[in-house]
Amino acid sequence: MIFKKFHDVLKSDKEYRVRNFLNDEIARVESEPQYIKIFDKLAFTLGVLNLSATQYFVFEEPGKFWMFYSFILPLLLLARYKHFKSNKMQYFLLDFCYAVNIATLLHLFCFYDTQYSERFFRVAFILTTGPLPAAIPVWLCSLVFHDVDRTISVYIHTLPMCLYYTLKRAEDKPRDEPLALIDYVYATLFYFCWQCLYLIKTEVLDRDKLAGDSSLQTSLRWLSSNTRNALSGSCLRLFRRLKLFSEDETFSSQSLKTKCVFVFSQLIFTWTAMIPTYWCWSSPGFNLFYICLIFTIAIYLGGSYYIDVFSRTYTLALEKAAERAANRDISQNCSDLDGADAVYSIDD
Repeated sequence: MIFKKFHDVLKSDKEYRVRNFLNDEIARVESEPQYIKIFDKLAFTLGVLNLSATQYFVFEEPGKFWMFYSFILPLLLLARYKHFKSNKMQYFLLDFCYAVNIATLLHLFCFYDTQYSERFFRVAFILTTGPLPAAIPVWLCSLVFHDVDRTISVYIHTLPMCLYYTLKRAEDKPRDEPLALIDYVYATLFYFCWQCLYLIKTEVLDRDKLAGDSSLQTSLRWLSSNTRNALSGSCLRLFRRLKLFSEDETFSSQSLKTKCVFVFSQLIFTWTAMIPTYWCWSSPGFNLFYICLIFTIAIYLGGSYYIDVFSRTYTLALEKAAERAANRDISQNCSDLDGADAVYSIDD
């Protein structure tokens, strides 16, 4: 059936490429309600299995968690890239959490047994145990197993924390020396380097590209237009009280003031999120408690999503998908009838 459709399309449009046809067919199939259900069930299953595997390696095989992490993280990043690229959100991949995730892989495979290993380990521990998991309650990252995007968000922010917990736990020689001020200085320097590179990319190198396409999403564009977000709304109310914004003034991604506000706010958030890392480093018990707390928050947010949102919207989404599929079939049948009428007219 597909080959016949492809043959018919080629006869009508010789410029039409195989890749275009396959992309259109994939998009058509993905929008079918039956496919949506199957994909969601599969995503739910994989999400639960991944959580179970994470729990197994953290508690039973901490010395092997880095192998599991090295296998699963590139797959998550690849899936993330595909999702962001298809939704014109690829600039989200420049965010701080992805920079830290890439840094953890560099640490594992390039710097783990070098003279910089100890410093890199401490800095990575601070970043993966501080700002990354703290983003879950702030950005309301929820563990919704059937939703690939939401599930990956949780794993991107929690698996690095589990990695350094297991690395520290599995080592023969314990790291007894507590974190020092210099470790936090280096962690802050890493943040500043990322922030400078991010601004160079978005405000200098790709400035014209972003200005010419308002549909391209960046973190700044999304946050400035989404005041329902906890951090965004809190910052706006705070700066209004400080008289830096008027009562009717809102964030604008084009405003220099807004850009400065978000850079400053993210720095404060990053520093604040680093506070628990001192006790997480010194106490394995507290570290494990903090990991469980973060996962509990993500699960609770996921439960809230299922009860408050999913129960109302999922059936409606399937009904709309079925309606679109029916309309598309009707349009296809009409096109086939028009083509048949044209053939008969030529024969007459």
